[in-house]
Amino acid sequence: MNDALATALAQFGLAGFVAWMWLTERRATQTREKQIGDLHDRLMQERRGTDALLGALERSTAAMTALQEGQKNLAAAIERLAAKEDRTPRRTGKRDAA
Repeated sequence: MNDALATALAQFGLAGFVAWMWLTERRATQTREKQIGDLHDRLMQERRGTDALLGALERSTAAMTALQEGQKNLAAAIERLAAKEDRTPRRTGKRDAA
């Protein structure tokens, strides 16, 4: 047994020992409560950052989807134009005959 604990127990008796244990537990509880509070604050800050990141990701995804749709439309228009040119008979003008 620790000398300080034995001295305190002998001096204050069992009631003193129980009080010392209660104070020790209370200090430990306050420390845990502070750690939990600090962790909660940090998590809330990270949540704001995560929300901002997810918002940016969502907007980026929407922009890329719109770009892809525009590219599909442009490719389809080019294909239609190319098909129309293939069906149109070519005229031979005076320059072509020479």
